[in-house]
Amino acid sequence: MTIKEVLDEFAKFIQYDPNQTRFNMLSANYVFHGAGKDIETLLSGYDPSGALSAMRARDALIEVAQNTNIPLYGWLTNPDVTREMQEYATMWQWLNDPEVLEQEDHYLNSMNETLKNSMGIAMIGDRDMEEERKHFLKSTMQVIHDLKKMRIDCYQNSGMPVSEVKKFHTRILVFERMSDCILHISNEPDAIYLCYISNHQSAGGYFAFLLKNNGNLIAFHDRVDEVYIGQHGNLRNGRWTDRHMDKLFPYDYIFHYEDYDYKGYAGTYIIDQEKLDFIRLGVEVYQPLLVAMIILKNKYEGLRFEAEPLFLNTLMEQNFYLEHKGMAETELAVIEKNEIVIRNRQYTCTLETDKIMTDEGYNREFGCNTHEVPWVALYGAGFNPDLSTALASCSRTQEDAYAEEFIGIQYRMDKQVYYEIRKQLAEYIKQQMQKELQEFGASHAWEYWNKKAKNKKDRFIDLICEKTYQSSHPEIDWGEDTICFDAIKQEDWGYRRQERIYNQNLKYHYGRHSYDILDDCNGAKCSVFYQLDPRDWRTMEAFLEEPLPKIFQGFGARNYNGNTLLDAVDMVGELECPLTGHFNGYSLCIGFSKSGWKKTYYDWLTAHGYGAEIERLETERKEALKKKKMAEQEKAMLPAKPYQPSDQYEQYTNAAELIQAERELHQVFPGTKLGVFGQDPDADPVTGKRHVIYTEITLPVKGNKDKFKQMEDLGWRASYISVQGGCRMQRFRYDFI
Repeated sequence: MTIKEVLDEFAKFIQYDPNQTRFNMLSANYVFHGAGKDIETLLSGYDPSGALSAMRARDALIEVAQNTNIPLYGWLTNPDVTREMQEYATMWQWLNDPEVLEQEDHYLNSMNETLKNSMGIAMIGDRDMEEERKHFLKSTMQVIHDLKKMRIDCYQNSGMPVSEVKKFHTRILVFERMSDCILHISNEPDAIYLCYISNHQSAGGYFAFLLKNNGNLIAFHDRVDEVYIGQHGNLRNGRWTDRHMDKLFPYDYIFHYEDYDYKGYAGTYIIDQEKLDFIRLGVEVYQPLLVAMIILKNKYEGLRFEAEPLFLNTLMEQNFYLEHKGMAETELAVIEKNEIVIRNRQYTCTLETDKIMTDEGYNREFGCNTHEVPWVALYGAGFNPDLSTALASCSRTQEDAYAEEFIGIQYRMDKQVYYEIRKQLAEYIKQQMQKELQEFGASHAWEYWNKKAKNKKDRFIDLICEKTYQSSHPEIDWGEDTICFDAIKQEDWGYRRQERIYNQNLKYHYGRHSYDILDDCNGAKCSVFYQLDPRDWRTMEAFLEEPLPKIFQGFGARNYNGNTLLDAVDMVGELECPLTGHFNGYSLCIGFSKSGWKKTYYDWLTAHGYGAEIERLETERKEALKKKKMAEQEKAMLPAKPYQPSDQYEQYTNAAELIQAERELHQVFPGTKLGVFGQDPDADPVTGKRHVIYTEITLPVKGNKDKFKQMEDLGWRASYISVQGGCRMQRFRYDFI
């Protein structure tokens, strides 16, 4: 049987379903599914011959067989077990068919020959084909998994298919930039090269296989691209370097590291030049590299690349000259004629400056979040972008200050240009905001709002009444609610601070260093407060019914702009109103006594033709009073719980007096216990007990006027009234003779 036929039978045997996601981890199905996924990967181009796929299938069958125990009696008596064992035996015979083994041997021999020709030594000394299959399969599968994760860059595309690859370069070539690597390789013979791009010995260095063949130049690499130029330098640590392929590439063999950050990631990679030849790396390091080269050869021979060549910012004229100041003119003349250089010099940003200078800009096209405040329209006039730094690869002012290479298609390059221009624009707008703040004055902004809001008392009351009425009738569709109706009803001040209180009269308490707000209608102490806390400048404008000066625009705006460290965001969206941090006084408050609020609200209802609402509220009030009275009557009819004296009074010399006082108190306020005790400081010399001189209790004032008279008849003396939790409490004292 051919390998293809055997693999088809194996797929049927394991009942492979590529979409299966649930498994019994201890079953053969899980092992076979993993093999099926690997074979699917191998046949996608990494193993055209199918030899590796057959090895992987055999390996899975062996693993299942070694971990399966079947009682002999069951095999002899259970027809299902007998049938299943027969299927395993048949599959084993097919996978060990002489034709299959012959093709596998041919594949291994060709690989061994290729490695021998490249390195001058064989892959393995003594040829134990069975053991060789196991070792080679394991290492090759790991290589393929790494190759699948690699990114592919096309730097030159001739449109011609990849012809036979005959040469593998067995020394690691080191370059500062990928642009230097390309310029060097483009003048070398067709082959597969392994290169290291050091990015000036930074953590941004990476490995890349470069395939030069038939006018094509392709890189297979583990570079971690920056989303925007300078991103990696802005991150708190070098965790992004975890994405390097340490298992395949010799990061642990040819470097020593310096400049560790607090997480333990190195910032400087220094190369050991003596270990760049494959032969000096050791077989366990260079063999996977050569296998990777062979797999790339097998996968891409005969294929055409469809991708457009990428742009490199380091090949753009100004950047290249700044990074190669010491290069001779003759060398530069040769480079200027390189096809890849010529194409990179032809890059032109396709963005329109007029559109960039709008608030929306190209945010939709580049997937950036938009902002609701028109910052550009307000402060952007007079801005002139500096395009020379948009794709800069090194500092124009500081020596040896290099950014990581920026590589990508036209869209990626245009997005970087857009990011840089919007960043410049945001800095320009910040400067204009500071000028506006200095001219207008932060303190004057508070005075302006306070003066405007002072004359809006009637509007504030109107909004409160309107909101109250609408809230009482949710069954009616009132249309879109306006944010200026966001009134907050409070029974006390709480933690909020009101910058403008509309009430005219205040009563100051010198003893408590506080004041009461008095109702403007009847002079009574306010117990109900309504506060308007505008969330942003639009709420303030809606309340005033007129636009605010430019300095207020954007105040309080909340805009999620993305993560500025991880994403190339529109930096204009990071701007805040210049008053932020200078001006916080925009909350308004008005207080009413309960009777004052009732009169105010009823007057408003009458003025707006809502007389029926007054009737409804009065009916509800009467019904509530009626229910309350009935509840009190029912409570009064219930038999009082008999008084049970407490044992705790036995510790005092006048326990009988205490019990009698509490018994009388129980007749007026059932269940109430004596409170604070004032005791004689000297204990009885015989019993050691103390004498209680007086006791104090606190009772709620509301609704207890008659009961307080009974308390006085019993000898209790009223002292002072306090407020606890918004409730007025009367303090009583009882003295023992």
